[in-house]
Amino acid sequence: MVGEDFKVTVGLPRYEFEFDYGDAFKNALISMGIKSIFLPGSCNLTGMIQNHDDMYVSEAIHKSYVKVNEAGTKAAAVTYFGTKNEVASDENYAYITFDQPFVFIIKDHKSNEILFFGVVYEPEKWSSKNECE
Repeated sequence: MVGEDFKVTVGLPRYEFEFDYGDAFKNALISMGIKSIFLPGSCNLTGMIQNHDDMYVSEAIHKSYVKVNEAGTKAAAVTYFGTKNEVASDENYAYITFDQPFVFIIKDHKSNEILFFGVVYEPEKWSSKNECE
């Protein structure tokens, strides 16, 4: 039985991982049924993109980073969705606003372990007013 005088020594490894999921992220979205946003002329991005005619998501990228050592833990992740317009010129542009609640997960696909999981309920509170200027 463990009492007040019982001591435990814990040894944790130092590690640093950097993940670039490449096409796996886009393929995972497609396999979950999110298909039309990747097909020209098949999706409706109204409300997210101004000048949305003929717009579609051309790429979906997710990268993450985790470092654990004696000083503590550092982690970062980025998800990027690139759009294209079939009739785009240098004068066309799109402005995308992700201002709805969302869930984020950082998962190791080799071990199938979830490293981070979070919910952003009010993204406008966490974004800078000047981030798109």
